[in-house]
Amino acid sequence: MQEMGSSGAGAVALYQSLSERECEVLRLLTEGLSNGQVAAKLVIAERTVKSHINNIPSKLQVVDRIQAAVYAWR
Repeated sequence: MQEMGSSGAGAVALYQSLSERECEVLRLLTEGLSNGQVAAKLVIAERTVKSHINNIPSKLQVVDRIQAAVYAWR
């Protein structure tokens, strides 16, 4: 698993593995928005937001959405 505070090429590569939409969802998560609020801002279904949120942690090699948001924030 990627160390959350790590930097460098590995961290950049992990972040770049996210799709454009996953990046948008992650950015909104770092602002503290709920799934419903993210869906409303991006004009997509809440179910789609949940799908993106399920994909993001594995791509960033973190455990959950909270760690993903911290990873992005750093």
